[in-house]
Amino acid sequence: MRCDYYDAGVCRSCAWLELPYAEQLARKAEHARRTLPGVRAWLPPVRSPEEGYRNKAKMVVGGSVDAPVLGILDAHGRTVDLRACGLHTPGI
Repeated sequence: MRCDYYDAGVCRSCAWLELPYAEQLARKAEHARRTLPGVRAWLPPVRSPEEGYRNKAKMVVGGSVDAPVLGILDAHGRTVDLRACGLHTPGI
């Protein structure tokens, strides 16, 4: 997935964004196998859509009553508006 926030350096919440999605899935599956060594059989990972799949988010509220800003805090404690984040379902 391409992300303007990530490309601009204002959000780093998606630590693996630069990895191809297939590699992300493979790494997560391997991590699960290492974390749960007693499991005898594993089903293959189920691919979700790469965009618009998060239906909830924890965001900081900043700005003012007239002009709210929803997002995360940057290194200087300012709110970075993430309402257009491609991971969230429309409406967030």
